[in-house]
Amino acid sequence: MSTTATTLVSVIISSYQQERALKLVLAALGASVTDSMEVVIADDGSEPTMAEQLAGEITAYPFPIRWCWQEDRGFRKSRALDRAVMMTRSPLLVFLDADCIPQRDLVEIYRQRWQPGEFLTGGVIFMSDGFSARLDPQKVADGLHEHCLAPLQRALQWRRRFSDFLSRDRQLERPRLLGGNFAVCRELFDRVDGFDQVFHHFGKEDSDIRNRMRHAGARGKSLVNVARAFHLGESHAPSTDRATLPRSYYIPAGQNPLARRGCSKVVPEKRDRSSD
Repeated sequence: MSTTATTLVSVIISSYQQERALKLVLAALGASVTDSMEVVIADDGSEPTMAEQLAGEITAYPFPIRWCWQEDRGFRKSRALDRAVMMTRSPLLVFLDADCIPQRDLVEIYRQRWQPGEFLTGGVIFMSDGFSARLDPQKVADGLHEHCLAPLQRALQWRRRFSDFLSRDRQLERPRLLGGNFAVCRELFDRVDGFDQVFHHFGKEDSDIRNRMRHAGARGKSLVNVARAFHLGESHAPSTDRATLPRSYYIPAGQNPLARRGCSKVVPEKRDRSSD
């Protein structure tokens, strides 16, 4: 877009009990050009809250950070993300998981490539436990995490992007979207009413919103080999327990693209917290 230099970008980071990982993500974001950028932490019930853990450090980051916390009642990532987005007003949303460290210019790449009515899918590279252990905020700010990509992984990234390109208009389930790294136009996010909170205790909320955006007529653009995030090794980023997903949770082709229980149906809870 012609206004990319001034487009406000809201970066939504989903997190649960991931203080070290979150600091690495913030270090990567802080090393980039951060004009017109804000960060909102979508915290799915960490104790103590991320706001309390990082209270003495937030002034070191060159962008505003806000928190959106909810009580731990199991895996409720969709609700946490919907609430976090409701705190923003920017035309472009970037979604990251706290265990996915973005390349330092990721936000600028999304800012330059976005178009109204589109969603953009980035790549996720899985790092080894050994490489993950070497990282600290300064090394991430210097870009060490961006050098973990082996030749085979590079080839697989190009192969995936080519496959996404060939099938971009023919298959509902393309391009592949990983919730740890993607961007979406705010108007499109609102059009499908955000993430679906029926995915309570279940994963695949990212595939669901991709399918609904496609049902709404949106095209996805694959940036897997140019907009990358680097996933920490398993021992450094343990997964939250989730139940097996019933196939009936997916919306069949041709059905309403609106979330069954999306942003417009978020029910406030007594222990919900948010901070500026």
